[in-house]
Amino acid sequence: MRLDHLTKEFALAGAPQPLAGRLAKAVYVALLGLYMLRQYTPELADDQSFRTAVETALDVAEAACERGAGDI
Repeated sequence: MRLDHLTKEFALAGAPQPLAGRLAKAVYVALLGLYMLRQYTPELADDQSFRTAVETALDVAEAACERGAGDI
């Protein structure tokens, strides 16, 4: 359900399929990694780095929309 939701959000931001799905997975994996780091190496659990990953994924979605790219 979470991946479906993220995929829909990336599609709304302009990412075509299957790019929206790949971006959703990338952000979800980054989030899971952040949670794991908080448990085992909290000094590496940097929220800003996660935000940067999400912002980068959104930038990719928007750029794909502007180019009309079906796949990146």
